[in-house]
Amino acid sequence: MTVMHWACRTSQSSPDHVNFRPPTPSAAYSPFGLLDRRGKSMLHFAVERGNVQLTHHLLTQPNAAAMIAPDYAGQSLLHYAMASSRFHLVDFLLQFEQFDISHRDNRGRTIMHHAAMRDHVPAMQHLLKLGVDMLHVRDADGHLPIQLARLNRSKEAVAFLEMLGEDEEQEEKQEEAAFADKTSKKGMGDSRLWMRRMNRRNWFLLMKVSVVMSAILLCICCRASFCALIS
Repeated sequence: MTVMHWACRTSQSSPDHVNFRPPTPSAAYSPFGLLDRRGKSMLHFAVERGNVQLTHHLLTQPNAAAMIAPDYAGQSLLHYAMASSRFHLVDFLLQFEQFDISHRDNRGRTIMHHAAMRDHVPAMQHLLKLGVDMLHVRDADGHLPIQLARLNRSKEAVAFLEMLGEDEEQEEKQEEAAFADKTSKKGMGDSRLWMRRMNRRNWFLLMKVSVVMSAILLCICCRASFCALIS
């Protein structure tokens, strides 16, 4: 982590604190694209601290694309803004087309999943006000936000989601019923296919038996005729 990263770790920092002047006019080096060991740029720290002025300044830098990229865990700047309850920064970032509110991290979790895990009911309420339905999105492990809230013992988040009528048990029952119906239909189709195959095999077997029996009868007739001629 550079000194400029540390400067972005406070909400009191201004753009003047992170202005970089190259040692020579022709120097191409810029520290704005540098990341710490977790893949966090200076912009991640500015968003995490709720510094709108500094965030806007960093977004206008030539290396903004490198700073906007998610960290090594796949968490975007929106994840950081929501995790720190900086709702004003969520609204601010969504003004830029580079940010996708439905972005998922490496574990398939949206900002709604993280809000539910951290028991951030105000954050969840703010997301719902934005009109984006992320309550029914499952992460890479198949967990809904309410399930992660229960796993992390986020009591207020669970109570809030249950009040909204979110019940993953009911959804799971519906999914199981749909899967059972699909499986039964597939099973009926498989059984019909199996019967057709068995009928085809039986027909071939009957043909083989008929040919063998015909050959045996022919041999018997030929032998009887030969014996009659000799006698």
